[in-house]
Amino acid sequence: MLGRFTAAARAGRWPEAWGLLSARWRGALTPTQLGADWRGAGPVAREAAERVEALLAAGAALRPGAGGLCLAVSPGREARLALEAGGWRVDALE
Repeated sequence: MLGRFTAAARAGRWPEAWGLLSARWRGALTPTQLGADWRGAGPVAREAAERVEALLAAGAALRPGAGGLCLAVSPGREARLALEAGGWRVDALE
């Protein structure tokens, strides 16, 4: 799920990326707003996505925590998945 989200976001496929977000984020953002926020973050968003993708490619494991699954990205930062009725959804990238 994290890999699908980062790939969609990096490619600018905002409706697809938005559909992978948790309910709280889908309720707070539209796909257009998600894209604007991503672009407004400058290189920070792209770098966060690259870190997540590199960790997943290296076989980093998601661990239980914070109400779902977490992937440690850097000290004090993690990507999080929340389990919802529709399955796992991205709740935080880092």
